Amino acid sequence: MKSLSGLLLDNSLKDFDNECLVFAELLLESQAFIREVEEPYSVSLRDVKRAITLVKFFAGSLQNRPQLYSMSKTFNRKKINVDEK
Repeated sequence: MKSLSGLLLDNSLKDFDNECLVFAELLLESQAFIREVEEPYSVSLRDVKRAITLVKFFAGSLQNRPQLYSMSKTFNRKKINVDEK
């Protein structure tokens, strides 16, 4: 039976099958560590949701990066041309 964290990951990160497995392992290990170091109640599903939100943000950032890079390159050229005048 899957954990609730695993179900959250499956539903939230459908496009990242291989990465989702690694991410789930990382979350489980980090939660186990926090439970050992602090108190068992220190870990919550809110933490899992926050982690998923971060992964989605950075995945979107990586997908849009080529566009951002070409836009900044164009902007920098225009800036240089303006400064040379």
